[in-house]
Amino acid sequence: MRFKGTSKSVGEIGKELRAGTILEGSVRKAANKLRVTAQLIDASSEEHLWAQNYDRPLEDVFAIQTEVAENVADALKMQMLGEKERIENKPTRDIGAYEFYLRGRYYWNERSREAVEKAIKYFEEAIKMDPGFALAYSGLADSYNILVDHGYLPPSEGNPKTLEAARKAVELDETLAEAHASLGIILSVQWDWRGAEEEYAKALRSNPNYATAHHWYSIHLLGLGRLDEAIKELKIAEDLDPLSPQIHAYAGCLFLCARQYDLALKEVNKALELVPNFGPAHGYRAMIYLAKSMFKEALAEWEQVLPSFHPLSTAVKTTVGAVYAIAGRYEEAKQILRECEEASAHERAGDVNYGNLALIHLKLGNKDRALECLEKAFETHYSGFSFPNDTPFVVRLNPFFDEITSDPRFDELMKKTLRSLNTT
Repeated sequence: MRFKGTSKSVGEIGKELRAGTILEGSVRKAANKLRVTAQLIDASSEEHLWAQNYDRPLEDVFAIQTEVAENVADALKMQMLGEKERIENKPTRDIGAYEFYLRGRYYWNERSREAVEKAIKYFEEAIKMDPGFALAYSGLADSYNILVDHGYLPPSEGNPKTLEAARKAVELDETLAEAHASLGIILSVQWDWRGAEEEYAKALRSNPNYATAHHWYSIHLLGLGRLDEAIKELKIAEDLDPLSPQIHAYAGCLFLCARQYDLALKEVNKALELVPNFGPAHGYRAMIYLAKSMFKEALAEWEQVLPSFHPLSTAVKTTVGAVYAIAGRYEEAKQILRECEEASAHERAGDVNYGNLALIHLKLGNKDRALECLEKAFETHYSGFSFPNDTPFVVRLNPFFDEITSDPRFDELMKKTLRSLNTT
């Protein structure tokens, strides 16, 4: 869909997608009638391998989907093997519910607060029409996860809703990759790392081509400090979905932790080429500029991100304070620190971003207070809007914490945290 209306040739599109064969076509709907045109094209020669028109009643949409997939596989001389059962599986028999689900995923992909809240309404409508629609529950879980992750909803409010919807999706369809990935991400957020690992394994067994599962599994591996494995999963995700701004933006964060700053910058720039106003990419680009001591550029990036947060939550304010502290704007950082510590006294511990408070204290020269905040961060398993500092392993990788991770007291704190989790 990103190439809709483009003047690019099939060959050019094939190169951007890193695909040898392109399926293109259109869908037109009139009343309860559906016309689907589809054609399969060799990307290098631009030769048409197969073409077909379908005129069917709207309720036959899933049958058309199956038939197109089978015809494409036949044209490519492929055996679908385990894919056939997945292709023929109908996610719902209610066309209206399916349409609401598709609308929900469309808005979920935008990632802004307004779009994700709209996605939730569509997923809820889909569930009303078909209470057994597992994909819709997975979409609902993913939406609440994004609201927390992007700082639009406190973890104490969003995480239970994410977990409830994800568990329901798995309960309704144990074979659904999306459901297991949704459950995997929330278990990882709650530091149930073994449980998350199991869910990602199930998701990838069910559908090895589900890019989001590889993307989120990479996030999980980063949280455990398994950097090489995280990069491997990221590359698979990028190969499967090379036009995803979300995956490229996350790649910026991952390569930031790997201290590969130029590569990190290249990745976030790809995300912003795809979606110029994509907030997470601007946020990660700000962090990369900070790591490269390009403070003016970093602050300019934050000016683009902040208008999307109204009003500013305490979690977002701590991130702003950390940016100011790293950039050397100490008076502003101190003011934000005072505001956030006052506000934190009235919030649930799990909703307070102690990791960013630790970072502000560290850059203001108070290492003891920074260590106290990190201990609190590890106790509460904070999971919301932050620098990449959610787990002890990521703090150790985070370049902004180098002054404290070299301190023997940090190693003791890390061992204490892992013992409390019974993790080796």
